[in-house]
Amino acid sequence: MLFRSPTWSRTSTDVSLPVGTVRRHLRVFGPRNWVGRGSPAPSEPLGFDALPLSWENAFGGEDLTPDDAAARVWEPANPIGRGLVARGSTRSWRDELLPNLEDPAALIAAPGDRPPPAGVGFVARHWEPRARYAGTYDETWAKERMPLLPDDFDPRFHQAAPALQSGARLVGGEVARIEGVTRGAPLTFAVPRPDVRVNVATANDERVVALAIDSLVVDGDRGVVWLLLK
Repeated sequence: MLFRSPTWSRTSTDVSLPVGTVRRHLRVFGPRNWVGRGSPAPSEPLGFDALPLSWENAFGGEDLTPDDAAARVWEPANPIGRGLVARGSTRSWRDELLPNLEDPAALIAAPGDRPPPAGVGFVARHWEPRARYAGTYDETWAKERMPLLPDDFDPRFHQAAPALQSGARLVGGEVARIEGVTRGAPLTFAVPRPDVRVNVATANDERVVALAIDSLVVDGDRGVVWLLLK
């Protein structure tokens, strides 16, 4: 998904993605870096026309340059982002680009800040918070459970949305108003209410199961919405 500014003079704006009770609010900045000496601060953002709302443009990344292995850092919630600089780094924070995507309630103010990454893309399986729900794959699991899932496996591991902590579920009929990702008016729609049933047959049983909404994917560039059912 891209944020598209109507002119190159736009240097920052807000993107809002409310769907029912689920809310996602981002502030989008043009390219920035650190300026100043004693107390560095973000530079004024440059103008831009289009910017991907991707994890690469959110806070995160890794810094493995310090000689002391204990000082090396990475952001488990977004290891592919930008802006993270370790203590004792051989990189200069002055040369680091700041994130383009931020949570308006937790804006970066100094090089040592560690805000929660703010994004709208899928969360990978080995990223937090999904990784903490994967369960324990230790010697006991290998002897007693493999190839089954661990006893402490949490189904929330399967949730790939960035707001997976909310626990909110879509049932259809919720109003969505996606602002800031199209050149014209906001993208407004009602989430379709699925009426899909499948026959499930096993050796001892056969039943009809109604599918529910698992994921809602919005392509603001094309004005297309996908529903994934389960």
